[in-house]
Amino acid sequence: MNKTKEKIKITIIIFLLIFFLYTLRRIQVDRILNIDILIYDLIIRNEFLTSIMKFITLFAEWFTIVLLCIIFLVFLKDKRDAVAIIINSIVVTVITHGLKFIVQRPRPEDMNLIDMSGYSFPSGHTTTAVAFYGFLIYLIYRNVKNKKQKSILITLLMFLIINIP
Repeated sequence: MNKTKEKIKITIIIFLLIFFLYTLRRIQVDRILNIDILIYDLIIRNEFLTSIMKFITLFAEWFTIVLLCIIFLVFLKDKRDAVAIIINSIVVTVITHGLKFIVQRPRPEDMNLIDMSGYSFPSGHTTTAVAFYGFLIYLIYRNVKNKKQKSILITLLMFLIINIP
């Protein structure tokens, strides 16, 4: 890998880390951010959108991820990729729960569309979606030769990641 690509990767990682730390700090200070209220107001006022978002969220539920891991383990030719997907899922779950324990941000009261327990930050659904489906994007990018199929699959997974709250 050339030095320019390496510098770009490092820059992106640093930027994302700074953004995460900034968000973490804002959450510790404000507890409920204006964006929480904005998103809640947008979704709660639209039953159709709420139904769609609840359905999309199912793609980041633990039972969906476990089922997909089993499917990949059974059907992927390269078992190393399947094992990597499983390890990725376990690691992100441990990290997410560890961060929830450290941050201990309570869920916003009177703003729940579904009943959830535990702390709210970082979002288990969001971190699962980014880690699991993001890793699938990487594997597709690396392994799928047909450019049209690759583009369609990556676009669908990116849409899924962006829309899981």
